[in-house]
Amino acid sequence: MKVKKILIRSLADLGDYLFTCLAPAAKELDIELINITDNLYTELLDISCKSTRSKKLDYLITEYKKEIEFIKEYDPAETLILTFTDWELGWPEVRFSDWYIRELSNYIKIFWSREDPTHFESFQKDARMADIICTSALECVPKYKKLYPDKKIICTPMACSPEVFYPNHDYDSKEFDIVFMGNRYPGRTARTDGEAAIIYASAEWALENNKKMGVFGIGDTSGHSWRHVPLVWLDSEGRVPYEDDDPDCTERNPEYTGFYQYRTKRLEAADVFRNAKLALSVSSNEDSLTMCPNRVMQAMCTGIPVLAYKSIATAMLTGGMCVLSDCRETTRYILDSYFQFNQGGFEMFSKEIHKEITRDHTFKSRLHRIIYETRDM
Repeated sequence: MKVKKILIRSLADLGDYLFTCLAPAAKELDIELINITDNLYTELLDISCKSTRSKKLDYLITEYKKEIEFIKEYDPAETLILTFTDWELGWPEVRFSDWYIRELSNYIKIFWSREDPTHFESFQKDARMADIICTSALECVPKYKKLYPDKKIICTPMACSPEVFYPNHDYDSKEFDIVFMGNRYPGRTARTDGEAAIIYASAEWALENNKKMGVFGIGDTSGHSWRHVPLVWLDSEGRVPYEDDDPDCTERNPEYTGFYQYRTKRLEAADVFRNAKLALSVSSNEDSLTMCPNRVMQAMCTGIPVLAYKSIATAMLTGGMCVLSDCRETTRYILDSYFQFNQGGFEMFSKEIHKEITRDHTFKSRLHRIIYETRDM
């Protein structure tokens, strides 16, 4: 098969991110990218909180029929359908039902799970629509193979885009000493242990050492919100980030000096990391062989070091360039050492970090792998 077009199906924000990161590689391969699901998935998330299940299913069936008609305008002999998954989109009875698969049987369909092994149970039914299943976790390859012995199963860990997450090697130009991007996951032991060992220990250290730290994530009333962590949410005077502590308030409190910043879109992460001297990372999958957090790759691509909670994949995929910690004491020791480092050497260190992560873990390399797998289809 000679691939000339790739249709990207995903959440609006996630689809935009994937489209932007894949675009340089696609251009080099003379492949046209088309993001086909912005409106559908934006509306899907909106109605999830407002409608009954039957109403949502009716809406989805109508919209997916429209999507199928749109896809059929493209020649299946030269077009791939790439579904980039997110666990929030759980509707397998509609998205990948028999009629949907049957209508698109002439097309090669790629299913890329970016959140294995955590959400493998959610994704295993969805994956049946695909001809090629890409998983972020090597240990999930045999699981998918057992379910779908006739399909191609490959491991495609998360990746970075040097064209989007280009580096900033100027240490003195950075606003933040330390940043963390992500949300809380109170139901996962590995995650909560990592938050205590990495995020809270760093926050305490930053207060004691007059360093500027920024935490970017959800600030609503959900269990994932930083609103529930006073160390992050309140400043030293007990002030909240907004003029009013109402979750709907978006007006920032000009006197606030605490750690909480705001929830970013995926592509905004590039500017956040370029404007920081050090990034923190916490993983829910410390024993996975290849599920390295995407934030690690993004941050390293911008040329900044990462201090991460213990993780096999993070250690292996970053070539040992990512510093790991499993307790508060080690985190504090690492922070002491790093910020006493001769900053005259930061530029050299920054370039080595960028070089290491972009050698094997770019969206370009992932796209080449996917295209290669379609060669005999």
